[in-house]
Amino acid sequence: MISAMDLILYEDTVKYDKWTKVVLIFPVLMFVVLGLLFYLNSQGQNIFPKERPQDSLVGAAVMLGAALFVLIIYSLAFPRSIAVAQDGVVLRFRAFSWKVPFRKIRTIGFNTRLPSWRTTNLATSFRNYVEIVRNNGTRIRISPAHSEQFLEYATRALEEWRAYHLD
Repeated sequence: MISAMDLILYEDTVKYDKWTKVVLIFPVLMFVVLGLLFYLNSQGQNIFPKERPQDSLVGAAVMLGAALFVLIIYSLAFPRSIAVAQDGVVLRFRAFSWKVPFRKIRTIGFNTRLPSWRTTNLATSFRNYVEIVRNNGTRIRISPAHSEQFLEYATRALEEWRAYHLD
């Protein structure tokens, strides 16, 4: 958890590719369209002829509820910003923050390897994503909007932290 005493050296937003936005919005649009079709059927439009109006109204509520549920999951699962603090990298989500301390980080850099089962892939852009390799071998992939600048600050902060915290 990030505290008020953390010194943020650099903060950046998350980059979303256009195709990523399309892929993420598709389920939401599908549920909304189906919800509207079920609602219109419950109002007598006879879109689904074998469906009773009461059942269509329930279907509309379920589909619109599913669209809302997917939006809530998206807001909780994807980071809103990425920050370099004086003692770690902070991923800020809507409801919480995830801090990866420098003592648990082996390297930070660009990587083109395929993700393994030990990779936490939070990358929403696959052009210039940054990969954080932890000491236990797990990897975290993120997509800062300005990846070169983020990587510059992160590697400099990691090197400075290691210079002062010799183990």
